[in-house]
Amino acid sequence: MMLALSADNLPAIVEGRMALELGLVTMAAEKITDEQLEQLKETIDLIANSKDNDYGEIDKEFHRIIAVSANNPVVEGMINSLLITHDKTDREIRYRERDLTVEHHTAIYNALAKRNPHEAFSQMYRHLSYVRQKVLQQYPH
Repeated sequence: MMLALSADNLPAIVEGRMALELGLVTMAAEKITDEQLEQLKETIDLIANSKDNDYGEIDKEFHRIIAVSANNPVVEGMINSLLITHDKTDREIRYRERDLTVEHHTAIYNALAKRNPHEAFSQMYRHLSYVRQKVLQQYPH
């Protein structure tokens, strides 16, 4: 509902995404399964090997796996909203930097594999802060 109300407010959408994902990644660090870690690794490999730089859906899958791995029924209803915010921000990205995406995702993956919520939070913040800056640089203030 709040997402629909702020449909044209890109800064609010980006911050909403950050708020959700930063909470989810810390829970994911405590709960993620080995199978989910393997799925995350596969998305990183797919992005690294993408030839056309059109990896938005794979990128979204990386973030979806983390959200689901938090394994919380209360938060589960928010995951669709999270994916919608991902789509909205993704559409604003004019150019993709595959190597940087792989670097950021790998750092998040490593923190999750170590089951370290603090490091997972820090690495996700670094990634989303970068995405926010990139998305909003062309946004009319």
